[in-house]
Amino acid sequence: MGYYTAISILTWLALAVMCILVHENGRLRKEDKGGLYVAYALIAASAFAEWLAMMLDGVESLSRWPLMLAKCADYTLTPLAGGAIVKQMGVKSRLTKVLDALLTAHVMFQIAALFGGWMVEIDAHNRYHHGTGDGFFVPPLVERNTRPLFHHALYRRPPAAVNAAWTPWNAMATSAATPV
Repeated sequence: MGYYTAISILTWLALAVMCILVHENGRLRKEDKGGLYVAYALIAASAFAEWLAMMLDGVESLSRWPLMLAKCADYTLTPLAGGAIVKQMGVKSRLTKVLDALLTAHVMFQIAALFGGWMVEIDAHNRYHHGTGDGFFVPPLVERNTRPLFHHALYRRPPAAVNAAWTPWNAMATSAATPV
């Protein structure tokens, strides 16, 4: 077992433990639990897509499409996972709707880029390289991870569902698990 596989397995096990803790928490409402389960599932799926892309990178016996699909899933699910965590904070405003629209546009761009080769280019040895549109991955990522901090700065209080001490930690934890 390689180092990257071991780290990925530890990540999935930690998410499973988090699901158990959420399930056993009697103070959380059913809706909050469901939102956390969705967030954890998106994080796990994103980590799996990244792991799969690492495993498929350089396997010349496969066509280029499995690798391209894995990278597309990685680039699409990662910002969605951060967004799911932020949604647990209960922030609702007109700006949130605009930013959600930007994330939706980002997802549509990722799917279009799959066929255009803008995000990922696959060489003759089935190795991926960043495409010309790779910079489009960063803005939604920054937006989702900094929104809680801006909310705290603007309103001088944390979102209703989150303790002030956890707001920066949520942003950093999401960023730490995100490839750029």
